[in-house]
Amino acid sequence: MTGSEIGKMKVLLLSYSHIERDSRVLKHVHFFKKSGYDVTVCGYEMPRNKRFNLTEKIKYIYNIFVCPEKSVEILYGNLTPQRAKYHIIICNDWNTLPLGFRIAEKTGAKLVYDSHEMATRQYGIRMPKWYFLIKPLACFIEKKYIRSAGLVSAVSPGIVDALRKKYGLDNVMLLRNIPLPVSEGERPGDQKLSNGDIAIYYHGWVFRHRGIKTLAEAVRRVKHVSLYLRLVGDDQWMRKKYGKDRNIIFLDPLPPKELGRSLPRFDIGTALLPPTSFNHIHALPNKFFEYVLNGLPVLASEENISMAQLIKKYGLGFVIPRFTLKEMVKFLKSLTRERINGQKEKLEGSGYHVSVEEEWMAWIRKIELL
Repeated sequence: MTGSEIGKMKVLLLSYSHIERDSRVLKHVHFFKKSGYDVTVCGYEMPRNKRFNLTEKIKYIYNIFVCPEKSVEILYGNLTPQRAKYHIIICNDWNTLPLGFRIAEKTGAKLVYDSHEMATRQYGIRMPKWYFLIKPLACFIEKKYIRSAGLVSAVSPGIVDALRKKYGLDNVMLLRNIPLPVSEGERPGDQKLSNGDIAIYYHGWVFRHRGIKTLAEAVRRVKHVSLYLRLVGDDQWMRKKYGKDRNIIFLDPLPPKELGRSLPRFDIGTALLPPTSFNHIHALPNKFFEYVLNGLPVLASEENISMAQLIKKYGLGFVIPRFTLKEMVKFLKSLTRERINGQKEKLEGSGYHVSVEEEWMAWIRKIELL
């Protein structure tokens, strides 16, 4: 396919997310445009925060079993893409599959499903609202539409294998959340840390089930360690509980493209996740690669299988046996400046190679062959 031919090709990316803050969406756009495609993104310019009335709740539950596509619209809203002759439709997560399928059927476009994680095993029974009200919908939608996609992608080997086995697919491809390169230099307000403690760092969305509270409680019990949190979302419950602690510091959120710039100032980046769902066990989140590529050793647990395997194989950081308060405190108490510096040197000399460009361009080439 020549450059001029690609230039005529239109890609439609569908995403029920705040697209300017969605790093996965930003990478889709970046690499398709770099490959010469005309890209249209259909999503939300601001986060969608909607409260559902009783009538909507009843209609949602009813339609899960009668017309699941309608339940998707009630829960996530309506995306209205421009009318055009699209050649490739990218469904960014399971909830965009019905709309993507309809458009692909009308236009003859190639349909691609970027599933990210395992939609039907996102969380477990500990989140009953998801387990009983959203999981059935995800199961119906994914089962109905996934085989219509010419290519399916996911973020870790464990999730790729699970999708392949669950649906009998042979068109599933690994597409990890490796970050885009960032510009050098730090924000003026981030030049200095507030104390000389060993600095543990975490950034990402704040949810109670992600175990950030357990990490904060562990840091509370160790005098020579501080925790730096750069949280996105409703973090007021965390600030209320830990905002007055000397060694728990809250940092302002940053756009995805800027996150990597200040990471070298810290000592360890934590990617710990409690093993409360299949996705937590097999997660390979953005932050894992952001830490490694910026010279920051990663902390995970043996229960985070995908992360632990890479950390141990290439010497990328530290692995604790289990996600428990006891194990976290034990690890933090064992930390010394010498141990951290030794691990940073080991990381620097590990020879571990990941390339966001190589991985995403290979994915686009695969789409072109459909």
